[in-house]
Amino acid sequence: MMTFLMLASVLINIGGSELEQVEIDESSGRAAEANLTTVLSPRATVTEFDGTKRGAILGGEGTQFDIVVLNEGDANITEMNIIVTVYLTGGNIAKDASGSDLQWTDSVICDDLLSCEVESLGANSYLGGGAYTVKSLNPATQLREPVEWIPVIGDYEIVFSLEIPESSQDSISSNNELMVPVSVVDWFDIEVDLRWDLDQSDDGTEAASGPADKAFTLTISLNGSTNWDARNISIALSASGDGLDAATGSDGGDLTAGHSIMAGTLNSAAIIWQDMSDDANASSPDFQQFGPRYELNWGETFTYSGIADPDSTIPSGTYKVTAVLESFLVFAQKADCAREENVTIDPGPPPINETRQIIHMCDEGLNVADDVNANSDDEIMGGVTNFHDISVVDLTVLQGYDEGGSNPAYFFKDGDTVSVGYSRIMVEVTHRGSDTSEHYDWQVDISIVDYQGTEVATYTGDSCLNGMPGGMQYSHKYLGSDADLSVADLSGFACPVHEFGNGEFTVTATVSMVNSGNTTDMASSNDDVTADFVAFNNVPIVSLALETTGDIMTGDTVTFTLSAYDADCPGGECISFNWSRMRSDGTVDEMPMCDTDDSVPGSGWACNSMAGPDWTGSNAVWVIATDGIGGESLPSYAFPRVWNLLVISDSSDDVDMTYRITTDMLTALSFTIDDLPQLTSVTLPGQTDTFSSTVAVNYTPTVSYVPENVLEQSFSIVFLGDSNGDYTLWYQSGSAWGQLSDAVDSFDSTHVMMNVTDFGGGTLAAGTLAVFEGAEAGEPPTATISN
Repeated sequence: MMTFLMLASVLINIGGSELEQVEIDESSGRAAEANLTTVLSPRATVTEFDGTKRGAILGGEGTQFDIVVLNEGDANITEMNIIVTVYLTGGNIAKDASGSDLQWTDSVICDDLLSCEVESLGANSYLGGGAYTVKSLNPATQLREPVEWIPVIGDYEIVFSLEIPESSQDSISSNNELMVPVSVVDWFDIEVDLRWDLDQSDDGTEAASGPADKAFTLTISLNGSTNWDARNISIALSASGDGLDAATGSDGGDLTAGHSIMAGTLNSAAIIWQDMSDDANASSPDFQQFGPRYELNWGETFTYSGIADPDSTIPSGTYKVTAVLESFLVFAQKADCAREENVTIDPGPPPINETRQIIHMCDEGLNVADDVNANSDDEIMGGVTNFHDISVVDLTVLQGYDEGGSNPAYFFKDGDTVSVGYSRIMVEVTHRGSDTSEHYDWQVDISIVDYQGTEVATYTGDSCLNGMPGGMQYSHKYLGSDADLSVADLSGFACPVHEFGNGEFTVTATVSMVNSGNTTDMASSNDDVTADFVAFNNVPIVSLALETTGDIMTGDTVTFTLSAYDADCPGGECISFNWSRMRSDGTVDEMPMCDTDDSVPGSGWACNSMAGPDWTGSNAVWVIATDGIGGESLPSYAFPRVWNLLVISDSSDDVDMTYRITTDMLTALSFTIDDLPQLTSVTLPGQTDTFSSTVAVNYTPTVSYVPENVLEQSFSIVFLGDSNGDYTLWYQSGSAWGQLSDAVDSFDSTHVMMNVTDFGGGTLAAGTLAVFEGAEAGEPPTATISN
């Protein structure tokens, strides 16, 4: 069965509207303001001058949509949708295989957390803490899941838009949309895999050891975005090394001299050319040309075996077997098959002919590289007596430590987005030599480079005493086998601390042998690993709580506690706190005694302070959290209500009056009393007789407090009298009299005291206070006697 593969380059003009950059005046305050700042994935495809596309998406490979959204306003955003639309060139919306538009709406913010990601986005906050993956509702699971686009070949414009229904939450619409041009390309790959037959490792990197012959197998297979077939795949095999005596392939080829093979099955009569003219005659003997070709079709694999014979005459040596993709052919209609031919465009008479270029199908044009170079060659190592090799196995960024710097919560790999701040870069190394009883001393050197190519940090490590997952520890040992693991272990770890800043970084870890004498690492290709990370800062969140209950009086101790969270350090060890309060006079007390003190672990998380007179009222106490890497929280407030006891006195010739009041008012209460002439023939409620006053004064306060500002109050008067006298104290404001007290206490040998306690309402209003003798004590007055 013949398989035809069409390889074509398609030039598509980029259409759509050009997004305009608008300068925004940030000098004036505003409410909520959504800003779509960046598209993290997919990245824009860049077409070089030679037509090469950099950053293109491989056809059939799924991609997600990652963006950065910032609320740069002063209020919360309570409703927002994210719309992602994939456009074809020319402006039409692209469609999927079922004919549906490639457009997704993510209802990310609303008051229904069953339907939305978050309820609101706070002021000066990033959606998702920095990087957000666009999601949609899966009808089958009823769960919000990341949108994944599996694209077909072509050029597209992906438009990301923010939709804010409340116009008051987004005054600037020009920063709500970004467009990313992307190209999706076909890709074709020939995978070369070489390994020892006895290699049981997952990645096929185990070295062969010992003097016996070593069998190996080469496997060739096809990968790509679509089914395709290859012809005459030429593989160059070689074997070399001072520890090798001979290396022979299954076809008898001498690999030490260099040997090429054709991967595939020989077809002696393969079609190598076919006429694609409009007037081609399939019955003509010239319609097709045939020739021998080695064919490897989609879904097939080709294997080739061989034997490496180590040199048993030398005490030690190393060797390797290498396989490299040299070239291959593809049968397709392509430019290599073009020919100029005379074509009759009008049979006449007279006939009219013209010369046209016809693109036929053929397998001419030798290809020397596929689209994935990483697996176009392979090598396997071996050693006689001993092959020395150590390698880097893995690189992981650890974050989310607790207060003790232990138990990381997050593990990041190549391509992940990390938080800024405290991190550990954990590197795992291992023994790759042929004899694990050979011990190697080692160290790892780590280099961190920013997106501009500037090296920002370097570290050297050979242990991980703190910060490994699960509370594990690793003290430095040699790499190798050891019965009780006291001296050596097959794997080792290093995990230096690094503080990530904002930006894009490339981390490279390189392992090397140290203190090794004449022993050297014989395979440098596995000595290093590189990983890329994008770092964002997550601001802390703090919440302040008043713990003191009941009525708070000046002189009492007021207790506050707080809770805080920072995604960069879930344990809170990187968070510090600054406390402040508003005094009664409107000035600010910075409260340094409550702030975080770096020399006192755990300080700043609570505050006990005695409430002085300048705490009187309901004045704000607030806390701001910082994470030491540029992140600062919004303030969190508490409003303790503090009461102050005031004692005020005044005297006239006949009366001494003392007023006691507990209030949260700042304006001090004062009053005056002035003697009145004796009141005569006074009619009192509930009395049949009339009375004359023993003493009487006009009471005049300077201020009045409403009931909400009075916790409790009382007053007393002292006047000349007999402790056995039948006195009652009355109050008149306007025309009505009301009885206040009939309690008489001896004050001294000549004076008595009458007290009025726990009367409700606000402070006593201006009026007349009078003492009458002989009036019967009646019911308490029904009318209020205070403000």
